Amino acid sequence: MTALSKRASLDAAEKAIGVIRENDGEVTTPSFELWFTHFSGVNPGLSDALEKALTERGALDDAALQSLHAEFLGGAGPSDKIAALTTAICDRVSAVGDAMAGRSEDYRSYSDALADALSRFDDASQKGEMKPLVSALTDATRVMATKNAELRQQLSDADEELSTMRENIRSIQSEALTDGLTGVANRKHFDQFMDETLKACAEAELPSCLVIGDVDHFKSFNDQWGHQVGDTVLKLVAGILSANVKGRDLVARYGGEEFAIILPDTTLPDSVKLADRLRAEIAKRRLTKRHTNETIGHVTISFGVAQLRPGEDAGAAIERADRALYRAKDTGRNRVVGETELES
Repeated sequence: MTALSKRASLDAAEKAIGVIRENDGEVTTPSFELWFTHFSGVNPGLSDALEKALTERGALDDAALQSLHAEFLGGAGPSDKIAALTTAICDRVSAVGDAMAGRSEDYRSYSDALADALSRFDDASQKGEMKPLVSALTDATRVMATKNAELRQQLSDADEELSTMRENIRSIQSEALTDGLTGVANRKHFDQFMDETLKACAEAELPSCLVIGDVDHFKSFNDQWGHQVGDTVLKLVAGILSANVKGRDLVARYGGEEFAIILPDTTLPDSVKLADRLRAEIAKRRLTKRHTNETIGHVTISFGVAQLRPGEDAGAAIERADRALYRAKDTGRNRVVGETELES
């Protein structure tokens, strides 16, 4: 997702504060974070849920906002970091607002000075007293120009700060959706993307598939070689999966030694072919201990593949992919089973 411009960052913050005040709410860190995230467009799942709730209810009370915040922006570590940033954004936007309000007063004073000068112009011209009048106008204009320059600098500084904060929020939110060990999407990200893909599948009637893979005999790596080797196996598998899918696809660590791949706009036969290429690529790798060159062995993985069906929930698709995966395990491992094989 492309980063917002400096102007767009400020716009998102202003819109967030505006919608909270329109609903007579208090600008708290959680409420600001929720609306800022929505208007900045970094979390489509949150935006969809928010718009759906607004359509159904017309307005959202504190309980509904807290529920959405907990669902989409929860998590102690990232939430605490974002809280600090959004508090800073609130403060910065408020400061800009105060500066703009102060400049409005300056404009009124300048306008009054111009009006006064115009009212005195004819009289001063007849009496030959133009010099003091011109001097007063010059001083007023100089003061206004200085204040305008100060405001431009304040806005420029605010844009830079908000842009930096915006990037930090994106980084933290990305971190919150990433598996810390393997660097692929975590279960939370998988759940969000799965819901989005099912929705798109229903609306556009595009074939999409779910692939679930499980590293074969993973426990033996941990038992024989230790958890560090087990972690290396998971990182290896995650890297191969990520390197061999398209940008629109999502690779996630589903849990333990299980991985899931969501393939939007991909048919079941093509998804089975892709899974088999991934299986073969992983099976080619041989693990050795770095310092001793001692052979650890081959890594293999089994896959189950299911096609998403319009109108179904995520659980139904996962259940079919799991059944296909179990069939792959039961029939020898290191193989791919598509859901159509379950019928035969």
